[in-house]
Amino acid sequence: MNNNPKKSKPREHLIDFLELREIINSYDPLGLIKGGAPEDEHDNLTSELQNLLCGNKLNEIRPLLINCYEWYGSDPNEIKDEYVERFQKKVDETLSRIMEWYIHKNVMNVR
Repeated sequence: MNNNPKKSKPREHLIDFLELREIINSYDPLGLIKGGAPEDEHDNLTSELQNLLCGNKLNEIRPLLINCYEWYGSDPNEIKDEYVERFQKKVDETLSRIMEWYIHKNVMNVR
């Protein structure tokens, strides 16, 4: 175990990133990972999410999960009516996983 806080921060940041990557890759906007894209396909999204969490900007996470579809050339406002409910459920489930992760991390850091 490394007791030097300067050396442990980058390692901790990387561990957090990889844990968040797992959540985002299961969210998988447009199914790119499922279709065979590399696991780093959504790293920009993961990085943006991590920045929001580090800045305690929790209210910006849900809009990020919705609006990131534009990064991939898709407009979330143009989802067909029959898919809107499923889309919203996917966003809400992912947001819930992120918040559970965030709360767990903060509880563990208090100890």
